[in-house]
Amino acid sequence: MRYSDVHELIEQDHNARAYFNSLPANLRDGLKAHGNGINTLEELRHFADIIRERGGRQ
Repeated sequence: MRYSDVHELIEQDHNARAYFNSLPANLRDGLKAHGNGINTLEELRHFADIIRERGGRQ
């Protein structure tokens, strides 16, 4: 299912919320900053990987 943004995704999808909450704070902050482009759990994981590869920089 696609959600309007990362905020709705983690509010409505239990698995996405659990994954999001398992991430370090710097990754969560980066994901929230770019949340309009994150609409699914797969996208959430993808963008978390990108931020992680950049050393936590957004």
